[in-house]
Amino acid sequence: MQDIGDDVVVATAFFHIHLPLAAQGFSTEVARLLLIFRLESEDWKIVHSGISIPYHRAQDGEVYPIKGLLERNSALEVLVEERTQALHGSEALYRLLAEATLDVLRKTDDILCITYISPADERLRGFKADEVVGHHVFEMFTDKGVAVVKNLMQRRQPSEKVATRVGFVSFEVEHRCKDGRFIWGEVLSKPERNPQGIIVGYHGITSTS
Repeated sequence: MQDIGDDVVVATAFFHIHLPLAAQGFSTEVARLLLIFRLESEDWKIVHSGISIPYHRAQDGEVYPIKGLLERNSALEVLVEERTQALHGSEALYRLLAEATLDVLRKTDDILCITYISPADERLRGFKADEVVGHHVFEMFTDKGVAVVKNLMQRRQPSEKVATRVGFVSFEVEHRCKDGRFIWGEVLSKPERNPQGIIVGYHGITSTS
């Protein structure tokens, strides 16, 4: 600590920085902390602070390794673009397969509200996707069909605990059509879980003979 005047004091400290960044290696370097205090009324207040760290990755003429950071940033941008294109490609393939199949594919959230329905549902029941998405899955079925699904869910409930992995379940249920007809369809349903094992939605496939 150094007194600059009656109301200004400079304090300096040296320490090591430990961060979970193995590539940086800051813990091997001695960092310098500079604090400037000024007496205001009866209290000392920090009016300036700074930290300096030796950084040997800086190239000639650089105080901070700007060129190296720009190169790493460019490499990351290329990687992000490649992975984004790959993701779009996989999504396009999934959508192509989903829209080409005669079976109805659907996804719901954890409370059984439909988040996706394939175009086959319009061919099968006459409802457009925007008439189905956002609605509860029970609206697809007749009252008898809803009773079947509720009974099945109650029987499966003990097996749907977090620690239990349950695959597809198959059942036949009566579906409502837009023109008032009723048709029978075989449904395959499977829960979707997050990494913690909690159910976050359901996948369903409906086919008719």
